[in-house]
Amino acid sequence: MDLLVASECFSLALVLLALSTDAESLQIGRECVSDHGKAACADLGGVCRTERDGYYWVSTLCIATGAMILLFFVQPAARKLQCTYILALSFPV
Repeated sequence: MDLLVASECFSLALVLLALSTDAESLQIGRECVSDHGKAACADLGGVCRTERDGYYWVSTLCIATGAMILLFFVQPAARKLQCTYILALSFPV
């Protein structure tokens, strides 16, 4: 697992533990990374659920959008300007 993946235990027993003041038992019951944490979650009657952050999806979407803009807008505009006569680009003073 990396920093962009969260794995936690969800159960009714954990809700009841959250209402108590024993933070250590709540922490033991919530993690689902190790085998011990998965077993503790199962003992509480919970289910380990893994959630992924959207970082990779957003990064892929932004890179693809940037590539499309480069290929279909910037590159044709640059080629058009390179073919234009230099005096046509200057402004009269």
